Amino acid sequence: MSLNTERFLADRKNLQVGNGMSAAERILERSGDLAALPHVVFKLLELSASTENAAIEIEKVVAVDPGFSARILGLANSSYYGLARKVTSVRDAVVYLGFKNIREMALTTGVFDMFVGKNDKESLRRRDWWKTSVDAAIACRFIAGGTASLIGAEAYTCGLLHYIGKSILDRYSEADYGLVERQLAAGIPEGTAERNVYGCDHTDLAIVAGKKWGFPATVVSSASYLEQPEIVDTYDAYRACVAISNKIAKMAVNGRVNVEELPEWAMEHLGIALERKEGLCNEALEKIAASNGMQF
Repeated sequence: MSLNTERFLADRKNLQVGNGMSAAERILERSGDLAALPHVVFKLLELSASTENAAIEIEKVVAVDPGFSARILGLANSSYYGLARKVTSVRDAVVYLGFKNIREMALTTGVFDMFVGKNDKESLRRRDWWKTSVDAAIACRFIAGGTASLIGAEAYTCGLLHYIGKSILDRYSEADYGLVERQLAAGIPEGTAERNVYGCDHTDLAIVAGKKWGFPATVVSSASYLEQPEIVDTYDAYRACVAISNKIAKMAVNGRVNVEELPEWAMEHLGIALERKEGLCNEALEKIAASNGMQF
């Protein structure tokens, strides 16, 4: 570690003392009053994921932004959905794809903006995080379909937002995430490396941000996916689902499959037999591969 890096980390440690605020709270405060996510995302999160009656509401939310609407329509007309006719309005998209699909599509499109970098290095890093987020969301939805304790749309949202803390760290903190990457290359665990540099990790930040922004309890709880819960609560099934899906998503990104990386505590929590590791992983990876037709 260079002298400059040591001084930087020492300064960060000093900043973590005082003001009665945690490191995560201070980093989030730097974002000011500008929400890190588009307003449309917050509105979509408010809509019920379990009823088709909210379909007209999603049209109202999306239609106020012509650019956003265009992106939704582009995605609806992608090869992934394979519709027999061209969709020319958000209303048509709702009719042909259904509320749940459109809600999921709009959330994905809205969150994408959070993972756009200002330079080539940031863009590469954040796009890797973005791909992991989307792949994890797809894996979450697949896993949810095989359990009685999870709702597919909610599980998808949890997976989609589980890396949001990384993007906030990279956007609003004084530090360069490259310092974290150097530690990762040296074999230091992800959460430890982030705490060494920022005083918190991306899950801490996601929890603080989720509470401040009024995210659903399922999303806030699932943000702690890196650790096995000490006390079981109502939403830990989503936490377990994200823990498994994050590992599968990383395999999809890296092109290296190792089923032993799947957290056993999470599989046991969801009632998935450990001998199902390989099958579950391969089936989820097939779902992720099939999603390559989605264009963002």
